[in-house]
Amino acid sequence: MVKRDDMKILIENEIEMQKILADLSLDIKNLTSELSKLVELFKEASKTLSDEKISKDIEKEDMRNMGDNVDTLVDQNKTIAKGLLLMESAMRENLERKRESSF
Repeated sequence: MVKRDDMKILIENEIEMQKILADLSLDIKNLTSELSKLVELFKEASKTLSDEKISKDIEKEDMRNMGDNVDTLVDQNKTIAKGLLLMESAMRENLERKRESSF
């Protein structure tokens, strides 16, 4: 039978893990929101460029560099998102191990 002190510690740990998971969930939601804003910004920039005549001073190389920069940003955002998902997964596994070992 589980002692009262052990039960209290388990409950406190559960509450702390839930707080951490809630914070992580909010961080992921905020990241998603920021990524959406970034996508909208690029859509607006694309529309602006297509609506206006692009001067001859802009060379193809400059446009290619801009595309490369966008690709780099997308890759960085994917890496950040993967990292957050891995952190969440590790935290969930840790919580499950604690639950299993306590019972």
